[in-house]
Amino acid sequence: MSAALLTLMFACGPKPDTVLTGLDNQNPAVRQDMVKIARKYDDPRVVEALTRALDESEAIIRLNAVESLAQLDSGSAVPALIGRLSDPNDKVQRAAVEALGKLADPEATEPLIAYVRDRMGERVDLNAVGAGGSVDDVGTRELLGQLRTHADPYVAYNAHQALR
Repeated sequence: MSAALLTLMFACGPKPDTVLTGLDNQNPAVRQDMVKIARKYDDPRVVEALTRALDESEAIIRLNAVESLAQLDSGSAVPALIGRLSDPNDKVQRAAVEALGKLADPEATEPLIAYVRDRMGERVDLNAVGAGGSVDDVGTRELLGQLRTHADPYVAYNAHQALR
């Protein structure tokens, strides 16, 4: 086999069945790699496997699964992504907020509002502010209206921009 043909085979990536097998592999390093590779496959079986990966014990795998589902624009994963808003890892939470904002599914509106309201006394996650602004909803507009007067000028400005 020529070197050019081998390069072409590797550049095209594995088949979806190989990705599915890798996502179920006992080796966490293989699962971590496959969850990133999976974002190239808009296949319902891959989306389902990525949704299951949201329950992995390793945060890096959950994080990459969230990012992959967002990249695949997978509306079917919205309920599972909503569950990651309470992930013990802050990076996974922020990635879930971004993913839900990108997907702009009305089902995520109330959980995103609750996510921001729960953190009003802390530093407000600006991604959640932006995600809330991507869905035209009365509750979202009210929350963003409140955030326009937030003590942190950066939060206030971004809430104002989200309302625009």
